[in-house]
Amino acid sequence: MCRYTAVTMMIVVVSAGLGVWPASTTIGAEVSALNLRAKSLGIGVFAQDSMNLIFNIVLPYIFNPDAGDLGAKTGFVYGAVCLIATVTTWRIVPELKDRSMLEIDTMFELKVPAKDFKRWDDDSSHLR
Repeated sequence: MCRYTAVTMMIVVVSAGLGVWPASTTIGAEVSALNLRAKSLGIGVFAQDSMNLIFNIVLPYIFNPDAGDLGAKTGFVYGAVCLIATVTTWRIVPELKDRSMLEIDTMFELKVPAKDFKRWDDDSSHLR
């Protein structure tokens, strides 16, 4: 059972490393106002690295039989964190498909809520 858990976790890490993690850096660099881009990316990278540090320290303790003894149930910890992250991302990351940097910056200046980025119309500067 322990080997199965370790192999499964390695598969998750490899698949996330090929998709979600590189995409998060790209999205973090693109989803901000131009005048705040460097600060936003700095805060995002700091938050990401802080969470990685916490998980790298905590994971061995909750997995190993000598400490937390969760074993394969460690996946439920990951699942809960992923669910929270998915809901949070869904609510705070705006839709930027087919938007220019000028449109994105204008929407930030007008303080358009993230959920309304998709419906915003540049021609009249209001929601469709």
